[in-house]
Amino acid sequence: MIAFGIALMVISGRRASRRLAQRTRVERARATAERRTDFEARLQRSMALAVNESAVVESVGHTLAVVGLPGAELLVAERAGGHLTRTIAPTVGTGCGVERSADCPALRLRQRLDFPAPDAIDACAFLRARHGEIGQAVCIPVVIADQTLSILRADSPAGEPLTTEQADWIAIVAHNTGEKISGLRAFAHSQHQAATDPLTGLANRRSLEQSVGTRITTGVYAIVFADIDNFKDLNDTYGHEIGDECLRAFARVLNRATRPGDICTRYGGEEFVVVLPDASNRDAEGVAERTQMLLSAEHQSAHLPPFTVSLGIASTDEATSLEEVIRAADHAMFAAKAAGRNQIVTAIA
Repeated sequence: MIAFGIALMVISGRRASRRLAQRTRVERARATAERRTDFEARLQRSMALAVNESAVVESVGHTLAVVGLPGAELLVAERAGGHLTRTIAPTVGTGCGVERSADCPALRLRQRLDFPAPDAIDACAFLRARHGEIGQAVCIPVVIADQTLSILRADSPAGEPLTTEQADWIAIVAHNTGEKISGLRAFAHSQHQAATDPLTGLANRRSLEQSVGTRITTGVYAIVFADIDNFKDLNDTYGHEIGDECLRAFARVLNRATRPGDICTRYGGEEFVVVLPDASNRDAEGVAERTQMLLSAEHQSAHLPPFTVSLGIASTDEATSLEEVIRAADHAMFAAKAAGRNQIVTAIA
């Protein structure tokens, strides 16, 4: 009986130990999950404050420093297989020596790679080159709009572990970085589409007033109002496809005839408006003359039927508001039409 009682006590003790161990594992897992949730929530709040990609990178760098990952770095390529630029450098160690995204195994395979040691049989060649400098490493692609052009990676100093939790934090940062930058780029693309004429790539009429408000600070500017002559006849004779090509060709001409800071707009149909900040009527006349000269050359290079434009010019010398200056330039353009087309007419105050 005594032996049976002792055996029963031993069995009960073992069961209690197993229950305690299981309870401890559950509590540890719960604590890890809570830390993970808290970390991701804080990271997302930080990302929400970022208004552009530079701010996202700054947020990532700050996060990596706060959580104690001095061997972490962010490498970014502009195109698939292209050169990798280190946008976040490690504060400890030399970082990975990979130079092209095509040479990075994690980017090429589009998957997370964990390396327990730099001298392991299946270790990355760039890790083997750093044997003795680092311990463990994790490399995680950053997916931006379904493209893996960036990689977030971290390693620990030689002889020190990179914990499972730290590696998971890197994965969380990589995922949220990709989502945030994807969102920013999608928003910028939608904004660009809303402000751009899809046929010519120029600004559209709706965005003209906003562009003037944000890019003209002195309140002094000139307007060139251009209208393609006999455009309906051009469409009727050669077809709408050729007509569209002529519109695109004229947009290219305007881009070449103007300065980098000028605002070229497809105002509607075959009408175009160019805003020249800090410019006079004389400056606008120079743009109009270059436009006519370049248009003649464009006919030949683009193999298009020849066409001409009538151009009207006005500036803040004639009016004050954008609407009034455009109206004055429009009237001058109609005067150019009345004068026989293919003319330049400047409004007179």
